[in-house]
Amino acid sequence: MKRTLYLIIVFNLSLLIALGLSYYFQIRAESYSVQSLEFSYSFNLLFTFIFTNIILILHSKISQYLGFVFLVQLTLKIILFLILKKFYVEGAFKLPWQTFFVPYIICLIIEVTAILYLLKKKDKKQDFSSEKT
Repeated sequence: MKRTLYLIIVFNLSLLIALGLSYYFQIRAESYSVQSLEFSYSFNLLFTFIFTNIILILHSKISQYLGFVFLVQLTLKIILFLILKKFYVEGAFKLPWQTFFVPYIICLIIEVTAILYLLKKKDKKQDFSSEKT
């Protein structure tokens, strides 16, 4: 339980720091509308925070389906963003791809790192239990 809590804290701090720095640099570039950047970053942050924390908490129960759940989450994130941006962002069809994909890729890298840690930990447990027999 302590390792899971530690992983959740490290994941959330990494996510906040990386997205905060990225947002700062993109807002300083002044080439994107503030409304579109705020929507994109808040959407990616909340979606990643909620779903990846659920995966991290329930990883022992869904360990067999971890990759599938992760892929569904990534696909669902893109689909929901494309649907919701029409309602929340003015001129949504004119948004440059960077307003979504920069925070998306940052979240993806951090998510993959956390999921790989879980898979590596699972493999170590399986290797250790097979050596005992």
